[in-house]
Amino acid sequence: MTPPRLPLASRLAAVLCAIAAFATALALLLQDRSLSEDLRAAAQARLERASSAASHLLQSHLETLAERYRAISGTPELVANLEVNHAPTLAYYAERLAERQGAAVVLFLDREGRSIAAAGDPGLRDAVLERRQRLAEQGERVGPKPAHPLSETDAHSSLLEQGGRPYAVTAVPLRLRGRPVGRLVALEEISQGLVSGWSELCGARVSVGSRADPDVGDFAQPVRGGHGLPVWVSASLQAERDALANARRNLMAAGLAALALAFAASLLVSKGLVRPIRAIQHAAERIGHGELAFRLDLDRGDEVGDVAGAFNLMLERLAATQGRLGNAQRLARMGNWSIDGRTCELEGSAEFRRIFEFEHDEAPLSADQLLARIHPEERERFGQALEDCLLDGKPFRIDHRVLAMDGSERILHSQGERVEEGDGPLLEGTVQDITERKLVEEQIRYLAYHDSLTGLGNRRLFKERLHVAIEQARRQGSLVGVMFLDVDDFKVINDTLGHSAGDVLLQEVADRLVTAAHAADETVRETGRSLSSTVSRLGGDEFTVLLADLESREDVETSARRLLDVFGRPFDLKSQEVAVSGSIGITIWPHDGEDVEVLLRNSDTAMYHAKRRGRNSYHYYAESMQEAVSRRLVLENKLRRAIEADEFLLLYQPKVDIETGLISGVEALLRWRDPQAGVVMPDEFIPLAEETGLIVPLGQWVLRAAARQALAWREAGLPPLRVAVNLSPYQIEDPGFGGFVAGVLQETGLPPEQLELEITESTLMKDEEAAIELLRELQSMGIGLSLDDFGTGYSSLSYLRSLPIDTLKIDRSFVRRVDSDPADAALAASMVSMAKVLRLRVVVEGVETEEQREFLREIGCDEIQGFLFSSAITAEELSAMLRNQKPKRRPGRRRARRTRAAVREKKATGQATGQPRSR
Repeated sequence: MTPPRLPLASRLAAVLCAIAAFATALALLLQDRSLSEDLRAAAQARLERASSAASHLLQSHLETLAERYRAISGTPELVANLEVNHAPTLAYYAERLAERQGAAVVLFLDREGRSIAAAGDPGLRDAVLERRQRLAEQGERVGPKPAHPLSETDAHSSLLEQGGRPYAVTAVPLRLRGRPVGRLVALEEISQGLVSGWSELCGARVSVGSRADPDVGDFAQPVRGGHGLPVWVSASLQAERDALANARRNLMAAGLAALALAFAASLLVSKGLVRPIRAIQHAAERIGHGELAFRLDLDRGDEVGDVAGAFNLMLERLAATQGRLGNAQRLARMGNWSIDGRTCELEGSAEFRRIFEFEHDEAPLSADQLLARIHPEERERFGQALEDCLLDGKPFRIDHRVLAMDGSERILHSQGERVEEGDGPLLEGTVQDITERKLVEEQIRYLAYHDSLTGLGNRRLFKERLHVAIEQARRQGSLVGVMFLDVDDFKVINDTLGHSAGDVLLQEVADRLVTAAHAADETVRETGRSLSSTVSRLGGDEFTVLLADLESREDVETSARRLLDVFGRPFDLKSQEVAVSGSIGITIWPHDGEDVEVLLRNSDTAMYHAKRRGRNSYHYYAESMQEAVSRRLVLENKLRRAIEADEFLLLYQPKVDIETGLISGVEALLRWRDPQAGVVMPDEFIPLAEETGLIVPLGQWVLRAAARQALAWREAGLPPLRVAVNLSPYQIEDPGFGGFVAGVLQETGLPPEQLELEITESTLMKDEEAAIELLRELQSMGIGLSLDDFGTGYSSLSYLRSLPIDTLKIDRSFVRRVDSDPADAALAASMVSMAKVLRLRVVVEGVETEEQREFLREIGCDEIQGFLFSSAITAEELSAMLRNQKPKRRPGRRRARRTRAAVREKKATGQATGQPRSR
């Protein structure tokens, strides 16, 4: 509680009035001499009560302190710091805890009593640790010994005197997951204000220390309890005795007593003014020596107390500023230093000493000691920078290395400048530990220039290396080669074995390419020529090899063959051997391009040309390739616009019943009406549509248009026809294709039995199970399914048995010479027989002669398709054909014999026809 504020003059008047009243009271009590003994007995009893009260107050204060820190020991924040067990973090937490709780010292001790982290006055910390060590050696605990000794896991508190000041010490056990890990020790000062409050509550003067207050005379009694430091309560009857003595002399000495009291009042005033002024002077001198932790202990409610409070506030802010500066330097790993130009003495902050691993004492260092810490390779440069700064005033900023005590190297950034002072020049500067930043910068640079999967250089690093190689070749008159390599069918590996297996494949390919490139370099060097290869990964399954210092084109071919040999051995992926190949495109500087981008683009073009030529090969760039690429790009752009502009149309090629000669169905064939190029055939734009993903919307358009046309024929009163539509593998892979087909049937109203979908064997090869499941779904709708181009793919009987198909279409290549070659005739007959065994309808395409038709009718074919009957025509032409068709009479045996004779005659004369024409 803050005492009431009284001005100094009022306090003096109050003191003189109290003295006069006290003298009057003494005179009135003079007659009762026995009062002296009564007063003494009463004072003794009051002192006993004060002692008991003081003991309870002190015990309550210590228990409250222990309870408060016991609660702190269980906070999640402290438990988390104990979990980390990081000494700097615990030290930082100790500083925060000391600041929040107003503690003079906070210590974290381990189970053996060793200090882990600490905060507060170093002198007090050493005193606490020394006392704990001393008590441990004596077999005693820190704090008072109660009747029942506390276990090592209990909290306890005691008193400690240091520098003439009493402190309360509390030790709280620390636990981690129920296991004791050490103790939290806190030291809080017992302020004079607190002691004064106890005095007021006890009714006697309470003092904490090695002895009682010397200003109090007669009665002094120690407080019971044994708290580690004597606590006294005291009282005095000196005034009563003086008054009684004056009364005994019959008031003869009243005047002398008044004079004495006046003299005492003057002494009191002198004591109250001069002593605080001297204390402030002493404090200022200590602060001048850097003792910012010093405080004025003047707890007064007058002007002197105001001065002392303002003085202490100034010291607290200075200390806080200094502490924040130290924390900032510690967090930034930056220290400051100064070198005296005359004596070469070096002074540095605490962080400076920590960075250079100097002892943390106040002893000054020398510039030679600093230079001894610098790395030998950079010591001369650092020393020269110091000398130039001191002599010429030249500031410096340098990065340099230092040798740590454990032999490791650290990277520091030092800067300094010369400052002129009255006593001579002074070098001042800072040093910062930038080791981690440099490591991060190196890591970032590595990641920016290297591929994270293979460790090879990436596109950025390759371009820079290629640029350097071109400049060097330009000066030396040599050549530079660029090989662009792509792993063939890498997407199949990812789709079948997973991306993790694909990553392993790329890593093994990278290792083999590096080995092969170095081997090719050695082979070329053995011939007396120079060659330097560098392998990079641009991304995905694309690699590049830079060939510098080329002398001839043959060196590139040597390297290319070596790189292709990489794929000669299978790759082991997850205990499964996989065989892949690679395609390489080659460009030579300066023949195939003058700059980096052109060389890289042209090598990519040459690589794709090698893929189209059969893969597992290398190909040099030629200008004609760029023309093909340009045409392909133009065609792609036009194809995208063609879908939006509705430039596509469907033609229909009839399928004819071989017995009746009537049209039984049609096949929808897509054509592109390009405004500039005219009609574009499917074999030119369908592969491009599949590569660009346009085949899906294009196939949806074809299916919808064919269904609508079939319904239009039906509504026109024409015989119902089954319309066949070819499917792309990309449509089969679409998980929503079955729903789309069902939606088209519902949208157009076409009966499902009038729709037939034609697939090829290659369509089913990627994911056979999923494709068969989709076909069964379509077949369950009533849609007909036909296997197109049979005989050009896998063509296995067991394979056919697993497919839910209705119709088998034999490719035209098997009927070209059935009327002239017995082997072809036998093969076609076996295909038809196999289909009949599987109860499949047989359609033969590419029929162009009567002899072929007659042969196919005899072996049991159901339908034929080809130029013999009609080429692909428009829907209007087909409508007219349907209206005008008439069933044909089946030829008799005599006509059949004449036909077979004609076939034999043509075979003999070599005049048999059958050249296929495009659909």
